[in-house]
Amino acid sequence: MVPHRIGNRAVTQAELNQAVVALRQLPAEDLALVGSRGIKIHLYPSAGLEDGLLGATTIVQEAEKLAWQPTQIRIAARANLEGAQATGEIVQHEFGHAVAVLRAQDRSEDAAEAYARRF
Repeated sequence: MVPHRIGNRAVTQAELNQAVVALRQLPAEDLALVGSRGIKIHLYPSAGLEDGLLGATTIVQEAEKLAWQPTQIRIAARANLEGAQATGEIVQHEFGHAVAVLRAQDRSEDAAEAYARRF
């Protein structure tokens, strides 16, 4: 988990804790899989990322294998919304993108939503 600063704003301990609690609810084997690939979760002290996104998972195609590979997860830690748009849900949804790509090469929103719903 990588908390960031934007100007004089920083990710608070409470925002960091929300993300950590959400991750602790996920299966250990999924945490190990994503961790083994060096994929970091970046938290930003903002209500949204570019284009109003609450979270984003960067996925690139490896040229030599033609396989898709997640490289980073970014979360707007100040979304301050409830339900599916709460910080913990956003973390689990974006983490779901990474797991779905690593396990099945599935980059769909449906796969990420299904993953987050399980927890």
